[in-house]
Amino acid sequence: MRTTFIETLSQAASENPDIWLLCGDLGYSALEPFAAKFPERYLGVAEQNLAGIAAGIALSGKTVFIYSIGNFPTLRCLEQLRYDVCYHGADVKVVAVGAGYAYGSQGYTHRALEGAGIMSMLPGTEVFVPCDVGETSLPPIMAIRNSGYCRHSGGGLIADDLHQRLQVATARDVSLSSPIRHFHPAARFGPTGSAVLRPASQACP
Repeated sequence: MRTTFIETLSQAASENPDIWLLCGDLGYSALEPFAAKFPERYLGVAEQNLAGIAAGIALSGKTVFIYSIGNFPTLRCLEQLRYDVCYHGADVKVVAVGAGYAYGSQGYTHRALEGAGIMSMLPGTEVFVPCDVGETSLPPIMAIRNSGYCRHSGGGLIADDLHQRLQVATARDVSLSSPIRHFHPAARFGPTGSAVLRPASQACP
């Protein structure tokens, strides 16, 4: 999903010179294409500084994406996001990769379980949880005028073929024959979501 995100962001940055990408000095083998193409709009720093610097750049009229794994761009710099980004209505989008237990083997610090809930409580922040690479390639987070949070899992699966009908904050069928409905982004829990919902839809003819 991170590769698809960077490809989508790079395309947007080619068309919009005000788009910046800041990372927590990681993302190797994924972020290099953006860094090589837009070196003047790419920076890697520690997380609390990441949020503060992003807010400053955004308040100068730019659109800033900050990227890191798991809890690091959310819980680790929560105060900076709350005061520097949200309080000022800065155009900063937080992107976290490795949702849930994607990096669980690295220990509790890397288990990103609370991020979506906590970020949804920050004032003016919209939360997006793409289900798969198909939704990651869509640009709903680009349309946010102020702060936003996008939670990526580590998978590269495609859950269904309904992406062209996706509309932000509207309900849609998980499958054409299923009565089960869910909202984007509130009830998207990564690539395993479709695997869980498949038997549920069979149980509800």
